[in-house]
Amino acid sequence: MRRFLSQLLLGTRGAHTPVLRRVYAKHSADLRAIWRQTNYYDFGIERLLRLTLKLLAFVMPGTLYRAAVDRVGGGSFLFRRTAVEWYATLKLGWYVAMFKLGLTTTGGWVLASAVLSFDTVHFLLCRIFLADLSRGHTSFKRSLILVIVNFTEITLFFAALYTYLDQQLRQAGATAFNHALTGVEAVYFAFVTATTVGYGDVHPVHHLVMKVVVAQIGVSLFFVVIFFSTVVGNLDKEGVLNQRKHRRDAEPPDGRN
Repeated sequence: MRRFLSQLLLGTRGAHTPVLRRVYAKHSADLRAIWRQTNYYDFGIERLLRLTLKLLAFVMPGTLYRAAVDRVGGGSFLFRRTAVEWYATLKLGWYVAMFKLGLTTTGGWVLASAVLSFDTVHFLLCRIFLADLSRGHTSFKRSLILVIVNFTEITLFFAALYTYLDQQLRQAGATAFNHALTGVEAVYFAFVTATTVGYGDVHPVHHLVMKVVVAQIGVSLFFVVIFFSTVVGNLDKEGVLNQRKHRRDAEPPDGRN
C-alpha cells in the first residue's frame, strides 16, 4: 500500500531532486543573505519589506508545518513539496468544516482563520519579493493549481469573516448588509466580490464591512497579478524537476543521443 501511494503521489520516474536544507537553518541563512545583500541589491522600502517578510517566516504556521514534515519525511524534497500541497488543501477543508458546523460566528475560529490566511498571503509575497532566495517553481503547472487553491482559501476566509461581522453587528443593533446573510450567501458574496463582478443583490451598508470589502478586492487583485505575471506567462517553461540537470534521461556528456 505504501509503495502504491508513493507511486500515486510521487511517481517512479526517478528525478534527481535537489537536496533540502533544514527549514529554520535555511531561513537563518536567507536572513543573513538579505542583510548582507549577497544575492540581490535592495534598498529603501523594498529592503525593509524583504527583511520583514523573512523575519515573519520564522513564526508562520507554514514554517512550523514544514519543519515537522522534514522530521517525518527525512528531508525528502518531493515529500515536503507534496506535504505543502496537502497543507493548502487541508486549509480548504478547515473552512468547509467551519461553515458546516456553524463556527463562522465564533471569534476564536475566525481569528485562527485569519492567521492561516495571512500565512498564505505571506508565502505568496515571499515568492515574489524573495525569489532570489528560492530554487524556483517545481512546476509552473503545479503552481497554477496551488494559486487557484490559495485564491479559494482566501475567498472562503472573507466569507467566514462576513458571516461573523454580520452576526456581531446585528447583535449590537447595527446592520452589516442589506439583509441578514446565510452561509451560502456569504460564500456567494465573497466570490462575487473577489471577481469584482458586484451584482448588487447583496451589498454592505455598514462602514466597517465596506472597509473589509475594499481589503478583499485589493487581495484579489494581488492574486490576479500573481496569476498572470508569474504563473500563466510561464506555463511553457520547465520547473526545477524538469530542468536537464535533474533528469536521469538527460543527454549523455559526449552529446550523443
